[in-house]
Amino acid sequence: MQILLNETISINREDATIYLCGVDDPCFYQTHDLAAARRSILAGACFILLTHGPADYARATFLGY
Repeated sequence: MQILLNETISINREDATIYLCGVDDPCFYQTHDLAAARRSILAGACFILLTHGPADYARATFLGY
């Protein structure tokens, strides 16, 4: 299992790509960085945000997730 610490990986199949974007826990470690995690995702690409709780979703929406 790969741990995603404010980073993104891609899963490719034929001509399709989906990105998994993971951020650190904002409550416990307070080292989450949504902008850094999203940096490698192409505009308009399909991705899934993996986070520890709902606190990040409002900020993610603000950053264009």
